[in-house]
Amino acid sequence: MSAVLDQHPELVDWIAEDVDRGERSSMGRADLPCQVILRCGILKQLWQSDYRELEFVLADSASARRFTRINPLRPPKRSALQRCIRAVRAETWERINRALLGTARGDEIETGSKVRIDGARGGEGVEPVRAPHRHHSQGRPPGFSTDTR
Repeated sequence: MSAVLDQHPELVDWIAEDVDRGERSSMGRADLPCQVILRCGILKQLWQSDYRELEFVLADSASARRFTRINPLRPPKRSALQRCIRAVRAETWERINRALLGTARGDEIETGSKVRIDGARGGEGVEPVRAPHRHHSQGRPPGFSTDTR
């Protein structure tokens, strides 16, 4: 996914257009770079997490920090993540989704014609997939660990 995002620098430009429209925060650390906002927003959506869970994952997971390209010594706080990701309009996220889906179709990775649903419970009482609870060390998404070696 990281390589696919690198192939589309225009996605960062689209984020910048929305972020530049919003008000600049006069308090706290500087806002996040647009590349980081893009990657954190994708990670948040992929894991269906809230901002508190995203903050924890970024502080806890070396893999998540590498993917999002945040400063490993100063991961962003929940308030910065929320302010920056919310500055991006829904139409822009949809545009990004269409661009990434177009690449996936072209590379024959994904057609976008089917919705994948976990049928382990027979479809009854299906709940959204959630990121692991901040106090659990088990159940991390594949490819992400807390191993910092």
